[in-house]
Parts: sequence; structure tokens; C-alpha cells
Amino acid sequence: MTYGNLIRIGGTALGALALLGAAGCGGSNAAAAPTSTTAPSGASSAAASYHGATIVVAGHGVATGTPDTMTMSIGVRSTAPSAQAALDQNNQEATSLQHTLEAKGVLPKDMQTNDLSISPNYDDHGHVTGYSVSNMVTVTLHSLDRAGDVIDAGAAAVGNDITLDGVQLSIGDTSSYLRQARMAAVQQAIGHAKQEAEAAGLKLGAVRKIDDTGSTVPQPEFYAQAAAGIAAPSVPISAGTQQLSVDVVVTFAVTNA
Repeated sequence: MTYGNLIRIGGTALGALALLGAAGCGGSNAAAAPTSTTAPSGASSAAASYHGATIVVAGHGVATGTPDTMTMSIGVRSTAPSAQAALDQNNQEATSLQHTLEAKGVLPKDMQTNDLSISPNYDDHGHVTGYSVSNMVTVTLHSLDRAGDVIDAGAAAVGNDITLDGVQLSIGDTSSYLRQARMAAVQQAIGHAKQEAEAAGLKLGAVRKIDDTGSTVPQPEFYAQAAAGIAAPSVPISAGTQQLSVDVVVTFAVTNA
């Protein structure tokens, strides 16, 4: 959402130069006629009843954080000549995987089954050659330092039947970063208002209104599917950084300098 920086008199938007021109013409100091406005929900009565000259500016604030949470879809895909044999094998391996994850500190509340399927396998002539069973679990890890070990342990528990559909990195608690970004956005708006008031020969007054027009929290970074049999000496996890942003629109009262 983009806002131009405006100077308003009596509810009518004028450019800064137009305001200066009007001030110097005709020798009249009469204020523009006030117009009726409707205060937005939550606005103060003082802001709602103010009809003097204003400057409206936009501010944008950014904060950078390091992801500390990883969400991954990990599970087991088993194949056998019959559906029942494939299901029995999968149940055994899925249980082993779950116990291994719990032993590595993953809490039950951070594991959720997201897919369970049984499907036939065919040869080139369309004949059924066996059955595959897939059991996938979404796992949330709150410590990236342990993520590589958790993946290694899961792969070791079920061998080549392990399946990892990808991982997502995110910031678990964004509140402090959004606070930083919001403060930066307001400070930027104040700086812009001071510059524009000075350029227009006006005196910047009190803040009459602040609109928080939205915040942007990055979507978790997604990494593509890993093939079965991912066991390795160590699975490296790079957290990188993510940016969060906040946009505000601030209305200031202005008077003649």
C-alpha cells in the first residue's frame, strides 16, 4: 500500500507548493472552511474534531531476524508384494521413527500425521507388482542446532525407507522484530514530516493520527524434497536471515512558522 505525502487544509489535499502559493496571495489569513469528517474506530475525539492544516506521510520500517524454527515433513515409504505386508512393515518403521524423534527431544505436540496412503505399483504392462504405503509426519523443531542430528537419527532408524519432503525455516516469535520495525516506521515518518514542513515553511505540530497499514512477515523458506536414503555423516542446516517490515501512515498538525 503506497501513500503520497500530502498537506491537507480543512480536509482538502493540496500540494506543498500550492499551500505556499495560497498563503501569499490576496493578503488574507482566513483559514479554509472546515469540512465534516468521520473519525475511524479507535480515534481520539481530539483527532476527530481537528480541521486545521495537516501533513500526511508514510513510514516504512524493517527488522532482520535469524530463523530459529524448522518445520519438516518426514516419514516412511514401505513397499511389499501385498498391501497388508506393506502396511505392517510401514507401521513398524513409522513407530520406530516416532520413538527415535521423541528420543531426540521432539515433543508429541510437535508431531502431526499429515499423510497416510496405500497405493499399488505397476510394471510397464499395467500389472500390479506390489503395494506401497506412505506415512508422513509434520515435525516442528525449535532448535536448529539439533536439526541435523534429528534428521540423521531418523534416517538411521528406518534406512532407505526414509522420506523427507522438505523443510521450512521460520522465526518462531516475531513480536520483538515487528516492534523494532514499527518503531523504525514511525521514526521515518516523523523525519519525513519534519523535512516537508520545513520545505513548506510550516511548523510541525502534534501527531493527529497513526494508521498501521500492515506488516510483512516472510513465509518460511522452503527447501526441495530430499531423496530416500539421505543418511550422511551430518546434515548441515544454514539458518540465514529473514526480514520483517511494517508500514504506517502518520498525520501531523501544521501551523504557519
